[in-house]
Amino acid sequence: MKFTKMQGLGNDYIYINAFEEQADDLPALARRMSDRHFGVGGDGLVLIAPSDKADFRMIMYNADGSRGAMCGNASRCVAKYVYDRGMTDKTVVTLETDSGVKTLNLTVENGKTKTVCVDMGAPILECEKVPCLLGQGLVKKAPITVLGRTFEITPVSMGNPHGVIFIDEPVEQFELDKYGPALEHHPAFPEKVNIEFVNVLSPTRLRMRVWERGSGITLACGTGSCAVLAAASLCGLADRQAEIDMVRRDLSIALETGAEIVIQHISAAEAVELVRQAKKKSTKIHAEATPHHFTLTEDAVMEHGTMAKMNPPLRTEADRQAIIRGLQDGTIDLIATDHAPHADYEKAKPLTEAPSGIIGLETSLALGNEVLVDTGELTMMQLLTCMTINPAKLYRLDAGYLAENGPADLVLFDPAKEWVPERFYSKSQNSPFLGQKLKGKVEYTICKGKVIFEA
Repeated sequence: MKFTKMQGLGNDYIYINAFEEQADDLPALARRMSDRHFGVGGDGLVLIAPSDKADFRMIMYNADGSRGAMCGNASRCVAKYVYDRGMTDKTVVTLETDSGVKTLNLTVENGKTKTVCVDMGAPILECEKVPCLLGQGLVKKAPITVLGRTFEITPVSMGNPHGVIFIDEPVEQFELDKYGPALEHHPAFPEKVNIEFVNVLSPTRLRMRVWERGSGITLACGTGSCAVLAAASLCGLADRQAEIDMVRRDLSIALETGAEIVIQHISAAEAVELVRQAKKKSTKIHAEATPHHFTLTEDAVMEHGTMAKMNPPLRTEADRQAIIRGLQDGTIDLIATDHAPHADYEKAKPLTEAPSGIIGLETSLALGNEVLVDTGELTMMQLLTCMTINPAKLYRLDAGYLAENGPADLVLFDPAKEWVPERFYSKSQNSPFLGQKLKGKVEYTICKGKVIFEA
């Protein structure tokens, strides 16, 4: 049987192309091949298979033969596998997993995948949905006792169950091999659980080690990292959700490997500065900001509630100003709408339970015009470059320019016209800008030479 060994940040799996290979008794095969002494060695076995719901399907087995639901690093490796072997020519790939369909964005250079980013989705915080038996609804720092020691655990699901434990002793010295198995099999977690032990080094820096259910100690865990950030935020231990440390890490990897990278939805002043310094060393570094992050601050949450709940969250006025300065000097070279529709009933939930995100497509140009151009922070050409020219260049799209015989995709925009969005054309209405007077109105939208919208 042919197989491929791949790793993402040290999270290593054995990959089998199920389009070409067939195997019986997959749990037993996973145990044999994952054995680091008598097998190939890995955190588990992954089959790349056909799907009737997505481009491909990922079937996971942990090292002990148990079924895995989702792994961020494994999914990134699948994306590289299918693209580099000519199984797809898409740079946006959908992947069916046992925790739902995930979207993977590939950066390709010279016909090979350089980087892969996966949308892990929103964390599930209701204890009963993790599943966990330590309470109902949102549970933070619940006491749990194993081997005579009591910890405080915060359950989070990222499509697979996690228990996050913050400790004072250095995680490098912690007896993870002792307490990890006991917590994994604790009766409070009927489907077993991944355990993350975490040090809070500062409000912007976290350090973790992970014990993965069915695999034991692993060097990295994508879903675990997301769960840790969610838990730290819930517990008030990382007020900036460790954005700075993650940006620093990703930039370091990009500079070391020569990869092209886009830091998406940048929101913290320190992150802007990290990108600024990295850009002095490489032309392959890019950063993107959203209109709500250069328009609003955390105060908007008090006024608008869940309509101003974002991921990353709205931050301080100093952060907002840092983003504007980044746009001015080119540190941030892209503006994205971060258009995230949600149903009314979803945003009607309590703040801790409601999903993050707002719709931004219909207000993005007006907000840029009003907050950046009208104030003299940017010229109109600078704004449009960030919204059209630069994204088209980065993603190699035939767009972002006006020329004879070029693509007739454009909008006619009146920068002086004031309007109040009473209802959006989107089926979703989740926006803090609903009912707010805005300056700058799209009068026409033309796609492929045809008028598809007229105000």
